[in-house]
Amino acid sequence: MKRTSITISERALARIEREARRRHTSVSAIVRECVEAKFPQEEDGEGEREIPFAAIGSSMTGPYGAEVDDYLRDHWAEDILRHRG
Repeated sequence: MKRTSITISERALARIEREARRRHTSVSAIVRECVEAKFPQEEDGEGEREIPFAAIGSSMTGPYGAEVDDYLRDHWAEDILRHRG
């Protein structure tokens, strides 16, 4: 573990200290718990994070990643030309 310093309001610190006394634990333990709850570690450790909106518009009919350039060329080309003219 690493040690760090933070700036926190007196009111927030008082709440943390009160909770630490209630649980018979340290202020550091309470702060670590709060940070872990707010920023949970990914299952694989560090790195990639979940994208909550991924696949919102998912379609079983495509286009799929490898086909998207062809799809855009085929379906948007007419619209682009129409709006230019």
